[in-house]
Amino acid sequence: MKYTVDQWRDVSRVFYEITPLGDPDRFAVEMDARRHNRLICTEVRFTGQEFTHDPARIKGVDHNFLLYERYFSGHGRGVVANVPTHIDRGSIHLIDMSRRYRSITSDVITAGVCIPHDMIGYDPSRDPHYRTVPITSPQGRMLDLAHNTLRGAMTRKTAALADTFLTLVRKLMLKTPDTPPGGQQGMDRLPLLRTYIARNLHDTELSAEQICRDVGLSRSALYREFRDDGGVMRFIADRRLDRCFADLMATPASRGAVGQIAGRWGFHHPGNFHRRFRERFGMSPSDCLDHNDVPAAPNQGGAFHPIMEWMRAA
Repeated sequence: MKYTVDQWRDVSRVFYEITPLGDPDRFAVEMDARRHNRLICTEVRFTGQEFTHDPARIKGVDHNFLLYERYFSGHGRGVVANVPTHIDRGSIHLIDMSRRYRSITSDVITAGVCIPHDMIGYDPSRDPHYRTVPITSPQGRMLDLAHNTLRGAMTRKTAALADTFLTLVRKLMLKTPDTPPGGQQGMDRLPLLRTYIARNLHDTELSAEQICRDVGLSRSALYREFRDDGGVMRFIADRRLDRCFADLMATPASRGAVGQIAGRWGFHHPGNFHRRFRERFGMSPSDCLDHNDVPAAPNQGGAFHPIMEWMRAA
C-alpha cells in the first residue's frame, strides 16, 4: 500500500514521529504488514527520513517490544538509548523499542518483525538494548533463512515457523556467541582493551603508551590487537566520533552545539572534525541535531492501517 506524507505520519505514529528528508516531490512510502499471533511482520520501501521513537511521547501503546530489522538496500545511522546504531544491507539488527531511538536514513528497502519482550524472554534490565549480527556470518545466515521463511509462510505453517524464528533470535542475538576454538586469548584480551578505552574516552590525553602501561601490554601487541581497525588511535578516534554522533542526535539544534560537542570529545579543529565526521557517517554534524523537538499533532482524518490496532493489542 502506498502512502502520502500525512497518511504515513498517521499510520506510523504508534512507532515514530516522522520527518521526510530531501526533495518533498520525491517522497514515497510503500508498506505491507502481516500479523502472526503477536508477531508483526512488516516490509517497507521509503525515501530518506528521520525517525524518532520516544516511548514517553507516544501514548496508548505498549513499547515493550524488540524490532528485528534487515535492510535490503540503503542505510541508517542512529542511536538507541546512548548506543550508536548503523544499519545497512550487510547486517541484521535487534533494537529495544522500550528505549528512545532516533535514526536518519537514506532511501531504504527493509523487512522487520516486532517481537513483544515476553515472547522471547527479553529483560531490559539485563539484556542489551541493541545487537547486530553480520549477514554473512553463520548466525546471520541462519537468522536470515528463518526470517525469509516466516515472511513467505502460509497461515497454517506460521506458528511453528514463528517459534523457530524466535528461538534463533533468542540464542543467536541475545546470547554471547561461543569462543572459537584456539581463539581464547585473543577473545579475552580485545574486549578488555575495548572496555578500557570506552571508560577513558573522555580523557583527551589517552595514548597508546598509557594503554600499554595500564593494561600491561607491549606496544607491538597492542597494535596487533587493533590492526583490523586501522590502529589503536584510529579506533579511539572512531569511538569518539560515535560519541559525538550520539550526543548530536540527542541535542536540540542551537548555535554552537556542534562545536561544544566536538570539543567535549577532543576535536578542537572544526574543519578536520567536519571532514572526519562526514567520512564516517555520510552527513554533516549539523544534520544530526534534533530539529524536531516538538511532536506533530496526530492527523485525525488520516489513513487507517490495522497495524495501529495490532500494536495496541500486542
